[in-house]
Amino acid sequence: MRHILYSLTFDVTVLETRFSTLISQLIKICVCDEVEAALRRKIVVPTLLIWGTGDVYQEKMVAELSSEFVEDLTVKFIESSNHWVQQEDPELVNLAIRQFITV
Repeated sequence: MRHILYSLTFDVTVLETRFSTLISQLIKICVCDEVEAALRRKIVVPTLLIWGTGDVYQEKMVAELSSEFVEDLTVKFIESSNHWVQQEDPELVNLAIRQFITV
C-alpha cells in the first residue's frame, strides 16, 4: 500500500469567502422554506386591513387579494388617502379600528 502525501497550501481568504457564500445559500434555502410554509397557512384571527385607494404603489386589487391569506378579513378602503393612510387620515383610521374591535 502506498501513502501519498500532498503538500497543500490554502489561501485562507478564499476559503472564508467560499464558506461564507455556502452559509448564505443555506440560510436562504431555510428562510425560503419557512416563508413558503408560512404562506401556505392562513391567518385565522379576525383581521382589519385599512387601505388608501389613492396608493400609487399598491393597487386596490392587492388589498382584495389579501383574503386568500386571511380567513376572516375586513378591508376598509379610505378614498381620501394614499399609501400612508395612518399619517394622511389618522381620524378615519382610528374610527375604522374602533369600529372593528367593538363588533
